[in-house]
Amino acid sequence: MKLAAFFAVQAATDAKILGNERAPKNLPECVASYQSPSAAYIAKANEYLKNHGIFDGHNDLPLTYTDLFPENQDLGKIDLYEREPAQNPPDMQYQVRSHTSIPLAQEDAVSWGLEQLDVTRRMIDAYPEMIIPKTAQEAEDLIRKDEFSIASVMGLEGGHMIGESLAILRQYYELGIRYMTLTHSCSLPWVVASPDDDKTSEGLTDFGVKVVKEMNRLGMIVDISHVSHHTMRAALAHTTAPVMFSHSSARALADTHRNVPDDVLPLVKDNGGVIMIVFYTDFVKRNAVSQDEDGNYVICVTADDVVDHMMHIGEKIGFEHVGIGGDYNGVRTLPHDAEDVSKYPLVMAKLIERLEQKNYPESEIRTIIQGVASDNILRVWKAVEVESAKLKAGGMEPIWEWIPTEDRVWDNSDTNTCKSGRDWPVAEDDEGKNNSDGGGNSASFLGLSLPLVLFSLMK
Repeated sequence: MKLAAFFAVQAATDAKILGNERAPKNLPECVASYQSPSAAYIAKANEYLKNHGIFDGHNDLPLTYTDLFPENQDLGKIDLYEREPAQNPPDMQYQVRSHTSIPLAQEDAVSWGLEQLDVTRRMIDAYPEMIIPKTAQEAEDLIRKDEFSIASVMGLEGGHMIGESLAILRQYYELGIRYMTLTHSCSLPWVVASPDDDKTSEGLTDFGVKVVKEMNRLGMIVDISHVSHHTMRAALAHTTAPVMFSHSSARALADTHRNVPDDVLPLVKDNGGVIMIVFYTDFVKRNAVSQDEDGNYVICVTADDVVDHMMHIGEKIGFEHVGIGGDYNGVRTLPHDAEDVSKYPLVMAKLIERLEQKNYPESEIRTIIQGVASDNILRVWKAVEVESAKLKAGGMEPIWEWIPTEDRVWDNSDTNTCKSGRDWPVAEDDEGKNNSDGGGNSASFLGLSLPLVLFSLMK
């Protein structure tokens, strides 16, 4: 059910929001020496970001609408013109849960996905600043304009929402979905998620490869955050278009299955993809958050740690493969100076500061900042559209095959599986009878019902 959204946000955050003090208030002792970027660096960041904005690869705001108490899909619970409620303050009676069991719903996953799509579209309709671009060029045009706007590009966080059906995948594209994360936090019959990294060497089944190929044909970006490293390799081997990691960081710096290992980085470079750095504290710096006796979070992670990941990947394979995937509204704790969307310029200012310390020339720094901010992901999206047009011009037809029954049992012992598809028609026996308990052939019933509908229309 999880529906995420890219937000290409104009850099309109001003100094009075950010403040001019060098050190954030109330820093815990573990990061007491941390210094916020100077006003000069913030001004330089805003200058570089003008008409480039920030294209954040992952924002869970639509789920917040559903999950904020009382749990429903009433848009009146949140006014985006006001400051949002803090995520999970210890003294809040009804907390905003960061991730829920909803994304992992099995038989209801398609329904949840469609409902969250409706929530997102209603939210966008309620705010004139938000516009849904259907193409990369439309998104870029919105970013380049002087008027403030939010190019709200919709995506599915988890292939469970297609119900193991390529037909449903195509319908999501028609409804405006432009990327899909292959898994969320649990494996599907056709693809392995990151928590199952050491359970199997499988990544994509044959049907999983067809999902990737159909996404290439549609012009839908393949997102390989949340997948196992075997799946990363398999997806990169089979896709013919650049991929994205919508919200992942470097595993060499934060050793979690959700991050990208160094041995995958060259494959991303060869593919032309982009890794959008996530801000969630535990994916930036491991075991650096605790709680005091009052239940308040003690966060020993700062924007400098986020920049470490950008530098690691940028210096390994090139900064043209780095982006931003904050995961706002989807996590409990965030680094100092990266707590919310108003802090994007601070993160970019810290990146400028680091690049200057390493003697990068000013012209290259400007290019890096604008690339990380939005140009890199726009390049990926455009390349995905070009590949789609090429495949269609070459005669590639929609892939219609159902998922094979054997794809459902890649690991019988697995307890982390999200089977979200229907039960497919059962093969007939030698007498032409269906072996299912239902006694009738569901495909035949559908075949009989359609002529009746047509007949009633003709009358």
